[in-house]
Amino acid sequence: MSSNTITAITNPVTVEEDPTELYPLKFRPERHDLRTEGDIADLRRLTRPVVGRPVLGAELIYPDELTIEIGDPVRYAMKTTGPEYDGEWSLLTRDTPWSLSGPGGFVVKSDDDHETINERLGVLRGREIAGIDVRFPSLDLALEFSDGYRLEIRSSRRPNSELNYWLLFMPQGEVVLAGPGAAWFQGPSD
Repeated sequence: MSSNTITAITNPVTVEEDPTELYPLKFRPERHDLRTEGDIADLRRLTRPVVGRPVLGAELIYPDELTIEIGDPVRYAMKTTGPEYDGEWSLLTRDTPWSLSGPGGFVVKSDDDHETINERLGVLRGREIAGIDVRFPSLDLALEFSDGYRLEIRSSRRPNSELNYWLLFMPQGEVVLAGPGAAWFQGPSD
């Protein structure tokens, strides 16, 4: 008869804090550190194709994440509710402060109550994205919409966060993640 021995590890290995460690091995986004203005050029290039595309919908989802579906509708099947649609692009904030203004001034901000937020975000449906700007070094994101609407996502207001500030899911199964800190990441979205 043989016996199996299990040895416990008594000295755990300390891993340097790295946001890529939060993802399973099959999802290892490539890290891009921001040291100079030029380091953000690729991120700006990747986000630019949303310009000219319509907003399919925008809403606040649990707990306090803004999601905006952009571009052509992409059908996916839900087992409980039937077919559902997302945009070919999806922008998601991660508990990052944001505000929406329009031609008449302030519309809604992330601190408002959920019902008010979801009601007022309806003004974006069908509007075209007229411009996008990712700022260096804060990774603040500004979206300009047709008819004078503007969304400001203020990553700089969360300097000590461990979460990504915002994510942009792209049509070819890729995602870009802004932050935390002065870095952005790119990798497969699955």
